[in-house]
Amino acid sequence: MRRRPDTPSDAASAYDGPSKSQLKRDMHGLQDLGMELLQLTDAQLDNLEMDERLRDALRELRRLTSHEGRRRQAQYVGKLLRLADTAPFEIALNTLRDGKVRDNATLDEADRWRQKLMDDDAALEEWISAYPAGNTRQIRALIQDARRDREAESVPGAVKGRRVAYRELFQKVRAVLLASSPR
Repeated sequence: MRRRPDTPSDAASAYDGPSKSQLKRDMHGLQDLGMELLQLTDAQLDNLEMDERLRDALRELRRLTSHEGRRRQAQYVGKLLRLADTAPFEIALNTLRDGKVRDNATLDEADRWRQKLMDDDAALEEWISAYPAGNTRQIRALIQDARRDREAESVPGAVKGRRVAYRELFQKVRAVLLASSPR
């Protein structure tokens, strides 16, 4: 059947709403959000304001191990999320991500300080000026022990992997960095 040239095209005259593909993308996005919400602890989930059905569905999703069961439960969570305001969930997840990034940065900085303290004597003075609240006597002793352990490992026939002071120095440096960083 031929269309008459004087009739306006249906696509140009009316908007029928989002396409089926867009609706599917949105649905999968909500399911992904539900899966990300599983990263939150039960206490963090309880602090979020949400429908009790959604909270129960998330706990059930966490409990399930069957692939098909998890898939179907994730769809149900996505359906419940369509009815909810997702802004508080996004904020909670962003806060969680920021905390992980901050923790990783602290670990990297602690590792850099440990290496610097073990390699250079002047680094201890720099550490003391940067972090005066740290227990300098304990750090100084750990540096000496870690250096001694490193030298002992370099001797042929020495037992490898017994770097207790090396790990303790890292833990102490990390604790001082965490105590001094604003949360």
